[in-house]
Amino acid sequence: MADRDAEIGGLRLAKGLIWFVYAVVVAAEIILAIAFLLLLLGANPTAPFAEWIYRAANHIMQPFRGIFGNVQGDNHDSVLDLSILFAMFIYGLIALLVDALVNWLDSKIRSLKTKQFYEELHTEQSMTPQASSNPSQAQQTQMRQQ
Repeated sequence: MADRDAEIGGLRLAKGLIWFVYAVVVAAEIILAIAFLLLLLGANPTAPFAEWIYRAANHIMQPFRGIFGNVQGDNHDSVLDLSILFAMFIYGLIALLVDALVNWLDSKIRSLKTKQFYEELHTEQSMTPQASSNPSQAQQTQMRQQ
């Protein structure tokens, strides 16, 4: 019983950690999407918000830098950064995998809780004496004599 409680507790902890990773990946997706739009629309890179987004996106983009070249717009302010799109795709796949892992952990926790419930129910039933639906031989004999 205690082993099952510990296992459920461990799975809950793992689920919490995975939710944290999921939140970080979603935040990265949002930052990359905003950075992509700011670059595409030619936003002023010295504006405080754009500067903060570009700095955050630069850290998130570190593994993907240089995979694809940038395409400059006609006015040279606009940039189509294909590396950002690729990074968004990869981080999206990671988010899907993390979501699948959370769903698997949920089903595992539910399964363990169900097993625990039925084991407790079975234990309670085996401890309480129950009247049998089939009368014993002594009861049958007594019923015949009446």
